[in-house]
Amino acid sequence: MIPFGAIAAGILAARMLAGRQGGVVARPVRTPRARWMILLWAIVLPIWGILGLALVLGGFTAAAGGVVGSALVLLLPLFFPWAFARHVFVPLGMPRAAYFTVAALPDWAWMRDPRGGAVLAGAWALLRQRRPDATRADWLERKLSSATDHKALAGAGVAASGLLAAARGDLEGARAILTSVRLVDPKATPKAARRIALDWLLADAASRGHWKAVADLRLETDASRSVRLCADIARRLLGDALAPSKARIWLGWALAPHRRATLPLVRRAVATEARVPETSAPEAEPAPEHEHLWDRALAAHARLLRHDATEVGARVGGEALARLGIAWDGALADRGEQSVLAERAFVLGLSVAAAHGGAAIARITRAVEDDIAALARAAGVRLEALRSAGGTAARAAERLRDELLAEVELASGALRRRTDEKRALPATAEWRESIAIRAQYEHAVGLGGPELQRLLFSRVKNDVWSHAYWLSSERSERTVANAAYVWLLAEARAVGDTRAIDPLTGNVAATAAPDPMR
Repeated sequence: MIPFGAIAAGILAARMLAGRQGGVVARPVRTPRARWMILLWAIVLPIWGILGLALVLGGFTAAAGGVVGSALVLLLPLFFPWAFARHVFVPLGMPRAAYFTVAALPDWAWMRDPRGGAVLAGAWALLRQRRPDATRADWLERKLSSATDHKALAGAGVAASGLLAAARGDLEGARAILTSVRLVDPKATPKAARRIALDWLLADAASRGHWKAVADLRLETDASRSVRLCADIARRLLGDALAPSKARIWLGWALAPHRRATLPLVRRAVATEARVPETSAPEAEPAPEHEHLWDRALAAHARLLRHDATEVGARVGGEALARLGIAWDGALADRGEQSVLAERAFVLGLSVAAAHGGAAIARITRAVEDDIAALARAAGVRLEALRSAGGTAARAAERLRDELLAEVELASGALRRRTDEKRALPATAEWRESIAIRAQYEHAVGLGGPELQRLLFSRVKNDVWSHAYWLSSERSERTVANAAYVWLLAEARAVGDTRAIDPLTGNVAATAAPDPMR
């Protein structure tokens, strides 16, 4: 009986031979990794199955059956190296064994990024250690950015660098990198890498009690059952009126893994009744009639400064900051209050002339504007909300706009100078710098709106474009360059830069990831 694998191999050989005859150009030669996977699954696996079936049916003697059975068991890692590393070496905290298992034995899970997948397996095992070994982290980092066997950074490598940052204790960096995995070309990112990144982000956000971040993870396309369950739990804990029902929570828990670990959260979620969260700004306490405008402004100012950034964004927002600016406008413009200020300045040892001359008022005004700008930045308040109030709030908005613009220009200019000087960084560092500039840009645009977006894009476009071209043409870092081109193309369309759309579209296509089986 001729195995099916032998027939498939014969067909493949005939097609390859036919492609070379008659001057016809053959299809691109498959990579050694792809050829090995085809050989393994088309020939070796059918033979393994036939021998296994014969062993079950008693086709071997007792002695021969033991030898064949042992051989078949030892061959299992050849077919499922990632599953073997994931369920054996990762839980045991053995980074080297996990790395070499995935690196030496090709697996379908990592065809899009085999080197990154091997480092990711090692980094995941490293995180399972009670105290991650710094020398092992350095060793894995060198494997990821090897100069002797250079391969372009891809999605699994990005996820691996995030886990390595977490192993070193850089949790902020790990969050930024693992969140950015979704920005990598999907054709260059294995699904396993995206799921591992989401699982880490889930565990990190849940451990800090950031249920809003947990709930947002459900929107990711490759969210696992565990992620979807915890996102549903987070929505109930947040009191979302559209949160899933109790029956849906229990069904998700039954279908998801790690049921024993998630059972307490499920019970807590089903005990929480859905409600509409409080989003309106709290009413200010009425001030006594005899209270001075100055004291009223100071009291409002102090109330806002007592809240941290999260509370400010959720509870007061732009309306309260606008009211604060209006309160200060009245206090700083009132001549009676200026006289009181002059008296206080004299008591503190300042000259009355300086106070009446406006120097003290100018310093206080600047300090107030700085505080309002800082509160608006931390709370994510859009500049339009401050500009509409006029006066102090509007000046604070302009001050914040200038700060945001200067910060992005500084980072973009530094990137351009390094590109012009050809000062190369490891691919992971190049990626980290790229996403940092993008995060600064998006934060500024989120506050400044379309006007600031058009201005920032005109300043940033050429710098990022030049860096991406250098990465793709001279350093073969197509994945990092592709992410930059995709982002620039989206921004060019948003601001209506028609001259940049066509060339950026071509650059996106030119740097797209190839077929992993080629």
